[in-house]
Amino acid sequence: MFLTKKTFFLFCIMAIIPLYGDNLVKEKTLQVTQDVKDIHNINTSQKNIEKKITTRHYYFESTLKKLYLIEKQYKNSTNEQLKDSLSYVEAIWRGLVKRSFANMSSEFLQEDLPKINTTEPFLEKMNTSEKVSEHYSIFDNWLNKKIDDDQNLYNTVLLLSGKLRSKLVQETIKRGNEYVNTFTMTYFDDLINEIQIIPIRWGATLVSKIYDWKRNVNIGVKGIKIIISDILLMLSSLISIFLLIFNFTKISNFIESFGSRILEDKIKKYNFFYYVFYLVNAVSSLVLMLVIINIGGFVIRLSSVDELSELTNLANYYIFYKITIIVITRGITKLKIDGKMRFSYLFYKDFFNTVRLFAFVLFLYFSLMQIIDTVVGKVLLYRLVDLSFLYCIGGVFLYEVWVWRERTDVLFERLVPNSIFIRTISKHLQKMAFIKSIFQLSAIFISSVLLFFNNIFSKTKLSSHISSYIFIRKVKAAHNSSYTLNKENAAALMQNYNTLFFNQQHNLFNIEKEQAKEISTLISDWHLNNALKNSVSIIGDKGSGVSVLMDQVQEESESFILLRIKIPYKCAKLDDFLQHIAHIINQDVSSVDELEEILFNYNNQEPFIIMIDDAHHLFMAKIGGFDVIHTIMSLMSNERLPIFWVSSYHSFSWYYLRMIFSKNALAQIEMFIAPWEPDDIQNLILHRHKQTNTNISFDDLGLALKPDANGQLKETESQYFTLLYEKSSGNPSTALTLWSKSLYPSHTEDTLYVGLPKSFDFNIQKIINNDALLILATIIKHGALTKEQIQELTSLTKCAIFNEVKKLALWNIIDFNADQYLSISCEFAPKVYKVLKGMNYIYGR
Repeated sequence: MFLTKKTFFLFCIMAIIPLYGDNLVKEKTLQVTQDVKDIHNINTSQKNIEKKITTRHYYFESTLKKLYLIEKQYKNSTNEQLKDSLSYVEAIWRGLVKRSFANMSSEFLQEDLPKINTTEPFLEKMNTSEKVSEHYSIFDNWLNKKIDDDQNLYNTVLLLSGKLRSKLVQETIKRGNEYVNTFTMTYFDDLINEIQIIPIRWGATLVSKIYDWKRNVNIGVKGIKIIISDILLMLSSLISIFLLIFNFTKISNFIESFGSRILEDKIKKYNFFYYVFYLVNAVSSLVLMLVIINIGGFVIRLSSVDELSELTNLANYYIFYKITIIVITRGITKLKIDGKMRFSYLFYKDFFNTVRLFAFVLFLYFSLMQIIDTVVGKVLLYRLVDLSFLYCIGGVFLYEVWVWRERTDVLFERLVPNSIFIRTISKHLQKMAFIKSIFQLSAIFISSVLLFFNNIFSKTKLSSHISSYIFIRKVKAAHNSSYTLNKENAAALMQNYNTLFFNQQHNLFNIEKEQAKEISTLISDWHLNNALKNSVSIIGDKGSGVSVLMDQVQEESESFILLRIKIPYKCAKLDDFLQHIAHIINQDVSSVDELEEILFNYNNQEPFIIMIDDAHHLFMAKIGGFDVIHTIMSLMSNERLPIFWVSSYHSFSWYYLRMIFSKNALAQIEMFIAPWEPDDIQNLILHRHKQTNTNISFDDLGLALKPDANGQLKETESQYFTLLYEKSSGNPSTALTLWSKSLYPSHTEDTLYVGLPKSFDFNIQKIINNDALLILATIIKHGALTKEQIQELTSLTKCAIFNEVKKLALWNIIDFNADQYLSISCEFAPKVYKVLKGMNYIYGR
């Protein structure tokens, strides 16, 4: 059967129609799928925004509650509680200042929140119902409100923490405690923060209004009404002020003439009341302006720009400044016109200039103090400006003495024109007044300079070294008392004491909690996307409290999922490191890529913290010995991983690695454990000693130094702990060891006497050779090593290493742990560091 053309054409059409229909269905299905994806993306973004804002606001609100609680209780707190409260408040305040402009202006939330595509075209295309459109409109309104709340919360926490910081500092000083060591990096950092936060706050306030108006425009008619009301309020205030200034002279003259016509004739016969009324009448217009400004301030506080109400105090100071000038100058002028006083025009001119200058200086002083007190309180900048104005007022006074010197000379010439003797005396008196002012100002300046150098010198090692050297020489020159005691009893007493003294909870190792709270703040900022930095390294010497600080960071971060990796031995090979990680997380890890994937899914792709203890065990100074460090660095820089890294390093290992890599390659933030102060070391030792229930006595040292007749040994005790600080270089573990070596028993079995341990006068360079120095430098560079690893890293033979290690162990310069790892003993660490740095074996500060 043959097909005709017509039949064939119909057959083709029938075959194509189903295909065309299938394509339409596919396109419609793809479009619906894409629309569903768009809805899902919008809803997911909204959920993420809600989660971020809720978490951030919860942090601010909980911080506010804590600050209010501290403000309520700080006056009844102990000195230790006051110190902890101040550390907490300062950590909060410093964290807020870091991105103050972005947070005050709400720029942070405006720019850092997940972006949402506009919903209007999508809703029109989908032809959605009014309820769906209303749902998205509700979210937009909610977001605008939350952004406003965020700005207000941030400003409230910042200002409250600044004010509370000021109150705690005042209370600390009131109790006779020192707030902060002046001329230190902490002092200058806080001072710079206080200086920058003042202009930033006002700039951020302006930017925040721009953002507010921008958001209100997007809202629609309701938002535009809010903008118009703000503009009208500001314009009405500005126009009122402008009209008041423009017509001030007319208003002033009208008020004065009105008052004069009514009351002048009635009280003119009473001279005193007349002058009082005259002066009150002269300043009545300014008093009226004072009332208007304060009413305006009250109105502004009800608006959305309530920060501007703080400027009313500055306007009040300016009006007081003008009132002072008017009262004094018009009062003097009235007395001259009425013939009550006689003076020349030049005298009046000089007097007016003097009054105006002093009034202006005081106006400037009170205005600056008000600006500073409003934002940061009476702390560092406030005290610095206060001291500066003391010199400023002294300089103004000196200048005025010079100006009035010629005028008083003419006055004396008129009073005693014929007496050469009195004229000569008067000139000398004028010179003495001038010289006395110079002397007083110079004395203030010199005393401040001496105080400055005293503060600097007292914080240097040179000062403590000189003091300690003199103390040791005095003790050696004196005759020390000696007591006899059965050796077995003495050994038992010392063993019992050392057991109780060293075997205590680590919380008695009283590290300042400020650094732990600072790291906690960094973690919170990172979690809230406030900061891009996601890694911190804690650097310190052996025994300085690095492990304790890591424990405190873990305690402060209880709200986060945390993976802590302790590296107790050398783990410089990548396979060994992966095996160690696998053992900790209880999963198989065979490669770096597999480790990355495990870490990515460790907390369901949510942010968490990894802490690495003793990260200096992850390298060896040889070819191929840095693979693990490179792996850690690549994981830290991987933006895909939602991890905040906290690692700890031995200080000299850190310096060595930083010379090999760039400065911030190992961590974006470096945090060094600062040496302890003498008072902190003394408090730590006496606190631990108290737990032993054993008596101690400084009598032997006191007798050796021949104290005064009153037998006061307090100075001897203070000198001893200064010596302990100097010899331990501020390392608490070294100080504890040296303290235990300083004690010896007496004839009374429950009393231990304090002396000087032999290690105070131990010369390391006399007993060790170059091979031993190389071994010590290699150990310090790596934190701890075995004898086999030392041989691997140096060119020394096994026999030479064995002999030198044996000598060093006999002198207690090195310690062995259970795994036969060698490390520098805390007792001799400061001396060893000093010698090796002087010979350029190791580098560091």
